[in-house]
Formats: sequence, structure tokens, C-alpha cells
Amino acid sequence: MLFQKTTEFLFERFPDKKFDNFDDQDTKKLYNFLFSFYSDENQDILFKKDEIREAIIDFFKEKGVVSVVFKGYEKIVIRIRPFDIHANTSRVLEKIKEYLENQKDEVIKNAPRSDLIELNEEIYKHLKNLIEMENPNLDKKSLIKTAVIDVFLLSDKDVVVFLKGKVFLRLFKELIGKPIQSEKGREGRFNGLPQEELQRIEKQVFAEGNWKDHITDIMNSIYSMGLDFTSITNETYEKNHISYLQKGLKRFLKNKLNYEDFIVDGFVNYILRDAFADIHQELAKKLLYCYVKQIGTAEIFINYFSGEVVVSAGGKHQLPKIEDEKGTWWQIPLIKVVVKQRLLDIQKRNEKKQVLQKAIKDKEEVSKRLVENQEELSKLKETLKNCNEELEEIYIVLKNIRSEYIELKRKYKDPKTITQDIETQLSAYQEDIKTKDKKESELLKTRDRLEKMIARKSHQTYEQDIKKEALAKKEIEDGQKLSGNGRSEKETREKYDLIVSALASALTKKKVKI
Repeated sequence: MLFQKTTEFLFERFPDKKFDNFDDQDTKKLYNFLFSFYSDENQDILFKKDEIREAIIDFFKEKGVVSVVFKGYEKIVIRIRPFDIHANTSRVLEKIKEYLENQKDEVIKNAPRSDLIELNEEIYKHLKNLIEMENPNLDKKSLIKTAVIDVFLLSDKDVVVFLKGKVFLRLFKELIGKPIQSEKGREGRFNGLPQEELQRIEKQVFAEGNWKDHITDIMNSIYSMGLDFTSITNETYEKNHISYLQKGLKRFLKNKLNYEDFIVDGFVNYILRDAFADIHQELAKKLLYCYVKQIGTAEIFINYFSGEVVVSAGGKHQLPKIEDEKGTWWQIPLIKVVVKQRLLDIQKRNEKKQVLQKAIKDKEEVSKRLVENQEELSKLKETLKNCNEELEEIYIVLKNIRSEYIELKRKYKDPKTITQDIETQLSAYQEDIKTKDKKESELLKTRDRLEKMIARKSHQTYEQDIKKEALAKKEIEDGQKLSGNGRSEKETREKYDLIVSALASALTKKKVKI
């Protein structure tokens, strides 16, 4: 807000932006002007020098290099050094002027419009070569700009632009007194920039989409320029309405465009033309929110749009009214009821969304655990299968070993007939039977443990499957609650949309003298 208010003061003090002096009295007047808008925060202004400095530099930037010095809290010193070039460049400057004088008649003859002169690529290249041969370290654009101003007798309101290998001279004098209309009028609003060039810049700036994808950031930039419905007056809004939008858009584009201000300003108006309706829709929503929440002076601001006839020292005026496309004139008390209900509906909808999102998340978590359990169960069953197969092999081996052992014992019943080899063989059978018995016992324990684990995991899987079905059902029910707005909510939303559109339209209008 400080930036905007400082700019307003400077316009009053320097209506033609012709700087003469800024003394102690000017400093005092500026602070008093700012204090009138910050009645409870007077002291804070004294410490917000950066915003005041930024406004002063922005206001005088076309006049030269601006420096702002704060001497304590009683004096602001402003110095402006006009753009110029070093004296030792006079020789090359004369060469440039001589060349331009020779080209002047032909250039003016081929000018695309009476308010726009173009120096083509060939001329621009030749001018740069002249400077390069003299001294490659010289500032080419400054030299060319100075020569162009002298040769074509440009005023301080005319603009010299370097763009796409050409030099454009935008002549302000041709616009004075001419109405903006048709295609030429549109180009006038865009500082003479052709449509195709504006479209090219738009693609460059919004390469990933279009300006609508950045509407939140755009609105924040606009609000930062002082358009605050909790404190602004209707008079200030009407006076600076478009300026707020232009400066807000320019601030948003500041780090996205590397062009001269002349081009940026033209592009700002180009985007503003397309974004005008959407921006006012957002402004309307913001105002309605501040009004219903009783923030600052928003109620006073919206009450202005009553459609009433008021009489003041300035005469009789009719105030704008909030009238929708169907011709319904929305009264402030009814607006408050509808907007309050709409905000309540949005709150309830958000709560339902949270419930639905939790149901979806719970179902996903259960589904994930179910899949994990099913995978674990499958592995356990595979392990049990292998265990049973191994047990089956042990049974067969043990049976064979025992048969062979019994047969050998029967064959050598008489101890006298048992030789050392037979004794060794019998011992080997006994040891093998003992090992296999132990292995069988271990496998039986493993099988018992696996069967218990499978039973437990099967039960968990069953419970999770049931829970998943219940959560899926809950998700459907919550989704139906969310989508089933009901007639009342639908009617409120439709009324709210009409109010937003009607207020957006009212915000573009001013009081009319009758």
C-alpha cells in the first residue's frame, strides 16, 4: 500500500513527471499524506524506506538514473542523472547522425504507421558496425538512442525500443486527441506492439500453459499493490482501479520478462484484456469473503454498491448496483445470507472430502497389507509343501533302511557268525536310522509350526478381505455423500455464482453523474 500511496502523492506533486526539486516541505507533505492512511501505525512508516524508495525510483525511472537518500526522518533527497553518453564519443555520434540523416526520409516514408517508425535490421546492423569500428567497448544502444532522438526530433514522451534486431520509434504526439478504436486502437493500448509479437511473448512467458494457471500469483501481486478491500475506500478504488491491475500484473511479470518497460507495459495491457473478467471474478470472491468475515472496512466498501442516488458538492450521482445477468438486483443483506451459507457448504464439503480421503487411504493400506499377507501365505504354503515332500522321502528311506537292518540281523542271528565287517555294517545302519529319525522329528515340528502359521495368516487374510470390502462400501457411501449435494446446496451455489458475477461487473463500474 505504501508503494501505491507514494505514487499517488508524486502524481499530485509532479503531474507531468517533470522533476524540479524535492525539499524538506515536500518530505513533510509526503509523510503527512502517508500518515493519513496509517493512523495507528505512523511510526512504522518511518522504517519502511524500501517501499517508498521503490515507488520514487519507479515514478522517475524514465527520466534517468534515480537515487533516493533518506537523511534521518526529516528529509528525502532525490537525485536524477539524465541518461547521457561520454563526451569522447562525439565523433562516432556524429557519424551515426550523418548516416541517419541520409536514411531519414526513406525511413519515414516506409513507416508502418504515423505513430511508429521502424529502423530495419540493415540500418541497425550498420549503426552497430560504425560504433564497433570506433570503439567496441562503447554502449551501442545509448549512442544509437541519443542520435535517434536528435535526428528524428523526439520528445521526452516518445519512446525508442530495441526489439528483434530492429529499432522502433514510438511517437506519442500522434496519439493525442485520437479515439481508440478498431485494430489500430487495440494496438494503441498495447503500445503499438503487433499481435503476433504479443503472442510470441505470451508463449515465452507461459511456456507451460497460460496465464490462468498463475491466477493465484497474479492476484497476490495485485493485492500487494494496495488493492486491499479491508482498508481501501471506494473513491480510491475508482480512481486507481486499472492502475492497481496494471501494476500488479507488471510486478508478477517482472522476473519473467527481460524487455524494456515500453514492451512490458504493452504486454501487461494485452494480458489484462484477456484476464479482465477472471481477475474481477477473483476480486469479487475476495471482497465477499472479507465482507462476510467482517474484516476491516470491507462492509463499508460493499455497501457502496447500492444503486442509490447520492447528492454531494460534486453534484448528483447514481452509485453502481450489484445486478446479475438475469436482471436481479442483489441487496446487501441477502448477499450476506447467501455467501455465509455458501462458505458453510464449502466447509462441510471439505470435511466430507477429508472423510472420503481417509476412507480411500484406509482401504489402500488394508489392500496393501492384504496383498502382503497373501504373498506371505503363498510362501508359507510352498514351504509346507516342500516340508511334506521331504518327510515323504524320509519315510521311504527309513522304511528301506529298517528293512535292510532287520534282514541283516535275522540273517546273522547267531552272534558267532557275525564278523567284524558285519558288525560295522550293522552299526552304520543304526547310526543312519538314528539320523533319519532325528530329521523326521525336526520336519514334523516344522510342519506343525507351518500349519499353525498358515492357519493364523489365513485368518488375518480373511479379516482383511472383509475389512477391505467394508472400506470399499464406505468409500462409495462417502463419495455419494460428497456428490449428492442436495437441492439446497445446489441452489445456494447457483445464487452465489450469480452474486460473484454481478459483483465482478459492479467492480468495473463507477458512479454516474445524473
